Amino acid sequence: MRLRPPLGLALVALPLLVAGCLHSNAAPAADGLPATFVGRHVWTSPDRALGGLSGIELSADGRSVVVLSDRGYVFSGTLERDAEGAVTGASVGPAMALMDLRGGAMSGKLSDSEGLALRDDGGFWVSFEQQARVMSYDRPGTRGRPGPVRPEFRRLEENGALEALAIDPQGRLVTLPEEPLPDETDTPVWRLEGNRWTAAFRITRDGRWKPVGADYGPDGRLYLLERAFWPPFGFQSRVRRFDPPVTATAPASPPLPGEAILESNVGEFDNLEGLAIWSDAEGAIRLTMIADDNFIALQRTELIDYRLPPGR
Repeated sequence: MRLRPPLGLALVALPLLVAGCLHSNAAPAADGLPATFVGRHVWTSPDRALGGLSGIELSADGRSVVVLSDRGYVFSGTLERDAEGAVTGASVGPAMALMDLRGGAMSGKLSDSEGLALRDDGGFWVSFEQQARVMSYDRPGTRGRPGPVRPEFRRLEENGALEALAIDPQGRLVTLPEEPLPDETDTPVWRLEGNRWTAAFRITRDGRWKPVGADYGPDGRLYLLERAFWPPFGFQSRVRRFDPPVTATAPASPPLPGEAILESNVGEFDNLEGLAIWSDAEGAIRLTMIADDNFIALQRTELIDYRLPPGR
């Protein structure tokens, strides 16, 4: 989501947000939640296109990275990590523009790219928000191919559509919106089966939390990054994990509540929107999140690392 708070609210909230980020580099998990904080890295770059980062994908060891800007650019490179596994540096190549159906660079509302999912064949999928759709790419710089469109996509809010994208253990693409469908309260999860989207399942929704990023872990579970905005204090982030059904559930089936595994304090981090799940040499699940700075000087591009103990 391209965050658009009213100007007066932004002028109050963002300095407090940055102050909260600078207050402490130690960010313990909320009481009773299993994920533990590992580290924070503030990513700066002279490349003006490197901002608005809303999607992140990592290699199995957490070091090779692909990130997606919500202005229609992708970047690939490497991350440096310390002995604890926290990111200490990031290096990526130049911006590569996402191409439209005719092979031209996207712009305007068409370029609001939010979700990223890498395929095993080297290609990738991107979901778009303001004009809700999913596109397939063989590699950066190639012409995009449209994915199927489900009728509900046209009913989603323009600035709250297909925010999250992931590939499940069966190799199927999964997407979900930031805002629910009109007159609904739960979040639908759609899964690409062959050449059509199926209503795979639903997840419960707390009105203050909005889904912004998703990834399947090596444990086969779906991890969902959610964000809340508390003016004038800043952002708050939460991650829930789910054991989704392999086959589509009946329409009347209850939504999945999931399990919260981490919840930040308000203002602790910037606008976290992208999530990548991987595992370390000990078999522990690692969560790496990236913040969208909205191309606002008072905000920061941050990489945040958490760890789940083996067996949790």
